[in-house]
Amino acid sequence: MFKMLDRLLVIFILILLLVSCKGFGEVKQPAKRPELKDLYNSLKNHAQTVHTVQADGKIEYKKQGKDARHDRGSFTWVVKKPKQATFEITGPTGLLAVVGIGEEEFRYYDAREQRLFFGPVEGDALERVLPWGISPKDLIPLLCASPRLIKADSSAIEYDKKVKRWRLILHNSRSDKIQLLWFNADLTLYRSKLLRRKHTYWDVTYLGWERRDESGINFPGYIKLQHPATKTTITLKAHGDPDINKQIDDSVFLLNFPESIPVERL
Repeated sequence: MFKMLDRLLVIFILILLLVSCKGFGEVKQPAKRPELKDLYNSLKNHAQTVHTVQADGKIEYKKQGKDARHDRGSFTWVVKKPKQATFEITGPTGLLAVVGIGEEEFRYYDAREQRLFFGPVEGDALERVLPWGISPKDLIPLLCASPRLIKADSSAIEYDKKVKRWRLILHNSRSDKIQLLWFNADLTLYRSKLLRRKHTYWDVTYLGWERRDESGINFPGYIKLQHPATKTTITLKAHGDPDINKQIDDSVFLLNFPESIPVERL
């Protein structure tokens, strides 16, 4: 009697194994496809909720090509929509650089050379001091985890089997721009990518979404920003909870230094 039961048990286990192995290696698509309005609402709600971000953490900077570099350091960033920011970078030897971006003017302090540079926000002067080659009007929303959306004349939703997430595709035929946005299961943004004439302008990934203690606002703790044109990748990892929506005076973005420091206009 017991031997018969043992045999039946073995057969039952084999059947379970065969059933569980059916379709092995395939990526199964979630049963529920998100609605277009839900994806848009998720992006809109976050964009309207987050106005300022202050955080301390680590920065990793990689650049490929002839002038390849790979640097790590500490990073403090303060950003305020629509296009104001302050970045402070510290390395093993101390302060390396501080960048302040105001409404119309930016200031860049090179601590190693002890020189202060300034110039207009518009134009290519700022790109000479910022390693990522992205304009403030695009960069600040990206650092707030709310990328600006292109004006699309067509859109589509598809499941990306490679990353196992739903992806929203926006297309503007007149400018030949395509924006791709991947979403987590809770509809927080996982990744966004902007292409112009099939060339990637920027590609940013967000991880570590959590509700932050003081604000209660959902915000990522890890941002990876890639800019293929300059072959750069910048990774920011926040220590603790970023401060969301704290009041920031505009004077923070215009750096003040002693008059003895040499100043050069770019």
